[in-house]
Amino acid sequence: MAPGGAATEHMTIRNDSGGTVDLSLQAVAQGAPNALWSDLRLGVWQRSSAAPDPLPPLLWWTTQENTLTTLAAGASVTYVIQLYLPTSAGNGDQAKTAVIDLRWHAQGR
Repeated sequence: MAPGGAATEHMTIRNDSGGTVDLSLQAVAQGAPNALWSDLRLGVWQRSSAAPDPLPPLLWWTTQENTLTTLAAGASVTYVIQLYLPTSAGNGDQAKTAVIDLRWHAQGR
């Protein structure tokens, strides 16, 4: 991804558990984080709401499980997931990689 570039995906999650659940997300690092992890921005927000401003660094998502919403039984929610590399990113990020797994967690109440 070049500075100023972004990749966006949508994900719909439906609660089929029969009870209310708290939904959270954590990005799990694959390999050792480097400077790119602080420069990349990752935003996750409900499609019906505005994007966070500013988007938090990718590294922030790896440090804790981040609470997103509470879903009632039978309810669903669609998230926008965007990875963005600001135009301020320098040449020092060239040839660096950032690989993550998104771990979604639904905890029953």
